[in-house]
Amino acid sequence: MNNFKAVGTDIKLYGLPTYHINSLHIDLPKQQIDIDLQLKDIRMEALYNVSAKILIPINGKGPIKLNAKDVNAKVKLHFKLVERGGKKYTYFPTMTTKLNVKDYTVKFEADNFDKTLQEAVSQALGNSHQEILEATRPNLERVISERCLQIANKICKHFTYDELFPDRE
Repeated sequence: MNNFKAVGTDIKLYGLPTYHINSLHIDLPKQQIDIDLQLKDIRMEALYNVSAKILIPINGKGPIKLNAKDVNAKVKLHFKLVERGGKKYTYFPTMTTKLNVKDYTVKFEADNFDKTLQEAVSQALGNSHQEILEATRPNLERVISERCLQIANKICKHFTYDELFPDRE
């Protein structure tokens, strides 16, 4: 894929709140939470800019929609105890997410492509699902982790460690 470059901007993710937790393990001494969950339906909408050289140089941009169903996510949250006002609170400095996406569909539109060229690019993208997935997965995992960390820390700042984990003994 040396002759293919795609950049996404204005990326919007949908479907993250719809999930099923397969397992949840909290290790208080290690200050770590492991979660295995299933995301039912993840949708992504973005604007893309693609340049490729299939037989001739191709440059295009426009909206793209990606849909993935039944995505497994393994999440590892690390937490620290911080003191505020004489009380201990939980703070999550890091989170890693590993996604297992079996397959997805992608649809894009290009204002400056004629129909034949758009179909050729769609076919090229369709035949490169695994390569595209491997190229985009690290960024997707990073963005999901960052967003979830923000949410987790916003929630936990309102509850003391004792309120979150009252039965630790």
